Amino acid sequence: MEVLPSSILSSIILASILKSGFIYCQSSDCYPQDFKALNGFHEQLDTPIDGWDGPLLACCKRIGVMCESSANTPSRVVGLILGNRRLKGEVADSLAGLDHLRVLNLSGNHLGGLFPAKLFQIQSLEVLDLSYNDFQGSFQDSLNLPSMKSFNISYNKFGGPLLVTVCHNASYIQTLDLSSNNFQGQIPANIANCSSLQQLFLSSNYLSGKLPGALFQLQNLRELHLGGNEFSGQFDARIGNLVNLVKLDISDNSFTGEIPDSFSRLVKLKHFYADSNRLSGPLPASLVNSPSLSHLRLSNNSLTGLIGINCSSMIHITDLHLRANLFYGPILEELSTCHRLSYLSLGQYNAGKLPSSFRNLKALKHLIIQNASLLNFTAALETLKHCKSLTTLILNRNFMNEEMPQKPNLQFRMLQTLIIANSQLRGFLPVWLSGCPKLQVLDLSMNRLSGSIPLWIGMLNHLFYLDLSRNSLTGDIPGSVGSLGNFANLNFSTEDKSSGIPIYLKTPGRQSLSYRHIGSLPPTIDLSTNKLTGPILPDLGNIKWLHILKLGNNCFSGNILEALSGMKNLETMDLSLNNLSGVIPGSLTELNFLSNFNVSYNELHGEVPLGGQFQSFPISSFIGNSDLCGLPLGPCLPPLVQPDQNHYGVRAVWKLEESNQHRPATCSGRKVKVSCLGSPNPLMVLVNTIVPLYINFNFMIC
Repeated sequence: MEVLPSSILSSIILASILKSGFIYCQSSDCYPQDFKALNGFHEQLDTPIDGWDGPLLACCKRIGVMCESSANTPSRVVGLILGNRRLKGEVADSLAGLDHLRVLNLSGNHLGGLFPAKLFQIQSLEVLDLSYNDFQGSFQDSLNLPSMKSFNISYNKFGGPLLVTVCHNASYIQTLDLSSNNFQGQIPANIANCSSLQQLFLSSNYLSGKLPGALFQLQNLRELHLGGNEFSGQFDARIGNLVNLVKLDISDNSFTGEIPDSFSRLVKLKHFYADSNRLSGPLPASLVNSPSLSHLRLSNNSLTGLIGINCSSMIHITDLHLRANLFYGPILEELSTCHRLSYLSLGQYNAGKLPSSFRNLKALKHLIIQNASLLNFTAALETLKHCKSLTTLILNRNFMNEEMPQKPNLQFRMLQTLIIANSQLRGFLPVWLSGCPKLQVLDLSMNRLSGSIPLWIGMLNHLFYLDLSRNSLTGDIPGSVGSLGNFANLNFSTEDKSSGIPIYLKTPGRQSLSYRHIGSLPPTIDLSTNKLTGPILPDLGNIKWLHILKLGNNCFSGNILEALSGMKNLETMDLSLNNLSGVIPGSLTELNFLSNFNVSYNELHGEVPLGGQFQSFPISSFIGNSDLCGLPLGPCLPPLVQPDQNHYGVRAVWKLEESNQHRPATCSGRKVKVSCLGSPNPLMVLVNTIVPLYINFNFMIC
């Protein structure tokens, strides 16, 4: 049976409580103590609660209030469920007056401050969910919750030593979620008092030390999450005592030594995450033959030897993360018989050629092989085109100095992410990419690709991340690139949200996009460090949802157009090291999210626009433009060229000395000559001494 997240298990517990006689808003009676407690709670909030209009409203008619009735007595409040209500402020200790309360859910709000200690002593409380708020402080000395079944305070700022006093007299507690807080120290031995515990979440804190033996006494434990802490020492072989484990996460710690050969006892284990530790040695036989495992993550360790995955035994394996270890041998051949494999991540070893047997991996969706010395790119793609479910293909630092395959029959109809960077690939952008209609992410950066950007690139309607930087592409940007903005009208999704694959999703009903997953990618066009020429097209302004635009270190010319201000979500604009001329359009100050802006080393003139973010940009964003002035540069001065008939009888001419060393090697730089006629004007010499202190250029007075 699949293990349920703590929130789902809490809901099941809540549902069982509902069967015991709760009613919604059916009684106008209100127990005076409950009435006072609810009003005190509401009054202390910074935001009113919808459906609580008027202080005289009966308790059980308020939204989120659950009551239990009995004959001849007023209804008592037994549940307060106000999750995701956008509540702000602090929680009043008056809520402790709800002495029949069994469910308290304030999750997903903006509540903060110290949570009242009195609420941790409500004897009847069975479900407490304070997750996703800003509560802080240390509270554990005050815990006295004998009826507690589900205790969730994750994603807050609680801290101090981990005392786990909730286990002292809560023998029925099944879920304990303290993850994503600031707890420190070791796991205390009294964790063994939580004998009924099924789910323990301690991830993303500052816990340290070795795992106590008491932890391995929790025979009912089905989920153990310890990731993202500072635990150390050998990974204890007593983990085999937890025979009911379904999910085990020890990732992102400092565990050392070999993985114990204890997995033959963990017959229910489906998920084992041990990535980003200091584990070494070979994989134990009981692990690579586990018939129950479906997800195995061991990346970023120092594991050695043959992988030895026995696909005939590991019949349920779907996700396999093995990159950044010290494995050797015919790894790929071994894995090609794992027919349920959906996610495979390898790297940092000499793989040779991709075996043709990989064409049999019909369930493969995500293939990530980085820095593995893969050979024969054409043959690899000919094999992978038979993997009809493939959505992600990341092959960085492979096929070094090979030719980009140009076969038009290569089709990947389901492919969403293609990243083959830093491989020194030669040739042109292949036409077979136009046959990838679902492509969202294309990164071919740091190669040696040449030729022009093809028109069909703008026909990839789902493409939101395009990185072709650090190649040798030439010609203009095709106008079809402006059509990439079409993706904003589409809803994208990924079936495997836990895979960490970079993906970008539109939130239904919202006007903007939101990042998803660690390492997710913002909408980007990066064409920097190529040999592109021509003007910057106004069509780029049509890409309303673009966040990053990088065109620096090319040979673009012409003006920066007002149309670029149409990219309302833009955060980064880099146009540096080109031959752009004219003024910086004032409309760019309307880009409210713009936080990184660079037009240095062009031929721009005039005043830097006032307003918006522009006065916060550093001087390095504008240097190398001989005639730019205004903040953050020096003040705009009147022309200083004087006629021959001046008071001193000499002709004074100011010229700007400009270094050519920062100009792109592919474009011709500007050379400014300095000519001197007549004798120096003493006043001008004084000005020449002062003005450079305010502007970052070298002037010469002649």
